[in-house]
Amino acid sequence: MSESEFLQLRLRGGRFTDKGVECSFAQDLLAIGKLITRVAKDQHLERYANKKVLPNSKLDDFEVKLVGMEEGSTILQLECCQKNGRQHLLGISETIPLEIEIARDLMYDTISSNKIKEGTEISKEVVKMINFLKNISKNLDNNEFIEFNIATIESPAILSRYSHDKLPNIKESIIQENEYINLRGSIYEVNQESMTFELRSVKNQQVIGSFAEQNYETVLKAFSEYRRGSRVLIEGVGKKSRRGLKAKFESIDQITLLADLDVPLQLSNLHNLENGWYDGDGKAPDHDALEWFGEKFDIHYPRDVSLPYIYPTLEGGVQLEWSHQNNEIIFEVDLITRTGKWLWFNKKSDDQIQKKLYLNNEEDWIWMVTEVKNKIEGKYE
Repeated sequence: MSESEFLQLRLRGGRFTDKGVECSFAQDLLAIGKLITRVAKDQHLERYANKKVLPNSKLDDFEVKLVGMEEGSTILQLECCQKNGRQHLLGISETIPLEIEIARDLMYDTISSNKIKEGTEISKEVVKMINFLKNISKNLDNNEFIEFNIATIESPAILSRYSHDKLPNIKESIIQENEYINLRGSIYEVNQESMTFELRSVKNQQVIGSFAEQNYETVLKAFSEYRRGSRVLIEGVGKKSRRGLKAKFESIDQITLLADLDVPLQLSNLHNLENGWYDGDGKAPDHDALEWFGEKFDIHYPRDVSLPYIYPTLEGGVQLEWSHQNNEIIFEVDLITRTGKWLWFNKKSDDQIQKKLYLNNEEDWIWMVTEVKNKIEGKYE
């Protein structure tokens, strides 16, 4: 194994004795790469849980890929690479983010360690690793083994069907840890004496917390306009149950009254759509994809810039529309490919701009915001 190799899997026995890998293992292999990057992102969030704004991270630019296969009970070579189109503008390759290497090492340690005992307090990242590895080990036959090899560690961590019994049985739903919470919802109850509130999030979570004097007027206004549909965004540090039914804020950084056109809020309303929503036609948008787009919009689009109206498309995407005087902007988003077709046109002059935008590309978001400012908020007639 080379020093530069990110992770090597050696598959032994059963289905792995021939010169190939059965397709039944492909899903587990895909999940291994995804779990490493997911845990890395969780660690990034936890590291900066007390920060109002997270430092920029390159985690979205990287993925774990299968880059080679060798004979000998089948050896799979995995590398952590920049995704296509994410390379540095000067052609310089970025180094692998430290969180991804830590997540890989955590997977190795979880397999090889016997130190985790029932009832001990462990991190949510380890919980994810344990539950994931249990599922993989259950898929192995009695004579099948997966060796996890890391270049900097002499001996491999070995996963087998018997690992399922050695790994502790942990119910992730009861594990709670402080994390940075960003929730939208309606404040339906306020206790002015104890300075506490109760909120129902757009995902139907019950949320409780206390507020400081600087948020007093905002909280009361949101509460008084509850029946009119007033919503707020609450940002702070707290705990959520793993089932997501309840959350509690330990500290709150900011409470903001939301505009009627708040984009994540509009997107959440599309969760109720079902296939055939338009006279028997119309594909319902994917819920996870809506969440992803809402998070991206929240991160890249300033809150003081004009907001669009949002409509579902028959293909299962969404369409954003801005309008001001003679200027119209239509942005049709494909939630699956994570791209969008941008069209600006001026009804008076017939001028127009068309452009394909890539929603994982920060430069395209900057271009979009600049265009909205120039065409909708600027002096262009």
